[in-house]
Amino acid sequence: MIKIFAIVIIIFFVCSPTILAQSTKSDTLSLSEGFFGMTYKKGDQKISFKEFKQILKSSADQSIYTQFVKGDNQSTLADVIAFCGGGCVGYGLASKPSNSTVAIVGGVIVVVAFILDGNAKGMMNEAVLKYNNLTSSSAMILPELKNGSQGTLFVISTHF
Repeated sequence: MIKIFAIVIIIFFVCSPTILAQSTKSDTLSLSEGFFGMTYKKGDQKISFKEFKQILKSSADQSIYTQFVKGDNQSTLADVIAFCGGGCVGYGLASKPSNSTVAIVGGVIVVVAFILDGNAKGMMNEAVLKYNNLTSSSAMILPELKNGSQGTLFVISTHF
């Protein structure tokens, strides 16, 4: 009888992190960049940018939301800078006579915008990764035996 009880306990501790991880898979956030912009997902379901930001805002760690918004703002700034740099390249090549200096400066501006955008996407991805790590960390807290009694807090934490 004791052997069966010990086996059940061992199976519980081996399987419980897997069960907890499977229940949080639907809460996993992801973002991907496509040809027509960013795609935001919660689990396998596509969600809007507004819903995505709201989920991050409701996170226990507010630095996640702050980092994501900072990355999004930097990405928007990079898009504006790239548009201006592209305009300079186009103007420099299309003007009669060609103004190669303006085209070169525009090209440098576009390269700077690509660097800024890469950094911004990295910040956004890092914020989503932090959120997923925070939500996949499950804690099991045992309730108190009697109301008002002081007890010991017992936490089992799993990280996937």
